[in-house]
Amino acid sequence: MAMAMVTSKFQLTIPNEIRNALGIEGGNRILFQVDDHGHVSIRVVKPASVDDLAGSLGRAANRPIEYVPIDEARQAVCDQLAETDQVEGQAENKTAAGQHRSRPAANNNLGRREKNQ
Repeated sequence: MAMAMVTSKFQLTIPNEIRNALGIEGGNRILFQVDDHGHVSIRVVKPASVDDLAGSLGRAANRPIEYVPIDEARQAVCDQLAETDQVEGQAENKTAAGQHRSRPAANNNLGRREKNQ
């Protein structure tokens, strides 16, 4: 049996014999469970390793990984964002044109004054 004292900040140091018996290492999480009789049990929750996660991707894990140079990857993301912005802008223009026929869409005249003023 091992004993530990709780600090004023409600922290405790797990005694060495308990750490060794449970294989507790720095960075592990401890799960505390209290049963109906007030008895506490603790379990070690170790961080998942890459091997533990190997099957979690399903079929995607069996596909070869294609190498893409970082410049190409960045350009692909920029192109996709530009395309998304363009589609969203067109939708906003159509909505704005349908609801506010007396003025052009706000995105088309940012920072410009209208000529009729």
